[in-house]
Amino acid sequence: MYFCLPNLSDYVLLITEYTNNKYNLKKLLFIFPALFLASVSYAQQPHRQVKKYNKMRRKILNRPANCSDVYIVAATGVNSNTSALGLCFDIPVQKSITVEAGVGLGLYGYKLYLGGKYYFSECHRGWALGTGITYNTGSDKFSWDLETVNGKNEKVTVNFLPQTNLFASIYRYWTMGNANNRFYIQAGYSYALFTNKFQQTDGAILSETSKTILTYIGPGGPILAFGFSVGLNN
Repeated sequence: MYFCLPNLSDYVLLITEYTNNKYNLKKLLFIFPALFLASVSYAQQPHRQVKKYNKMRRKILNRPANCSDVYIVAATGVNSNTSALGLCFDIPVQKSITVEAGVGLGLYGYKLYLGGKYYFSECHRGWALGTGITYNTGSDKFSWDLETVNGKNEKVTVNFLPQTNLFASIYRYWTMGNANNRFYIQAGYSYALFTNKFQQTDGAILSETSKTILTYIGPGGPILAFGFSVGLNN
């Protein structure tokens, strides 16, 4: 059973009005139960109301009834939207458009993602274009054996700095298993807004080759990723 209560402000106004006169307090003992019973009586059509809401929502979104309302996405890859391993929520807001948000974890710490996609086929399948923004929180005190200016590999410690990136991608989706589930691949490019990606905190000075390697493995550059999503319906 669903209970649809009046607004809290309705109760506040009643309390204010009746407590101004102490003799009216007794009336509250009858008014509140009456309001509650009226609310319950009004909400005796839960299934019809929910179906009506979902039908109206799908009509507004201009989306077929068999398409999912939300997708839970697990993804990985090179410069993936959610780093080495992450989860997203992909939410349709129009027949061909979804907005997506997620979080993942990788070498540069946690990665937060917000973006959108445009699909060329129904039910968010086939080809799609996407764009968005990502933010890596960074991570501290990584100790590696890397080439230094001394001409040999030595243990050094570096901090990976927070990074913000903009990206554009093309996606290809296929139905996999259950009709609501999808597999996809992603290709594109991630543009780093900051060039300084790490900071050395200990050890001999790194060689130029080592600096190039550490810069290259940071967020940014070509994207090649894949993932799987589970579709949910109301």
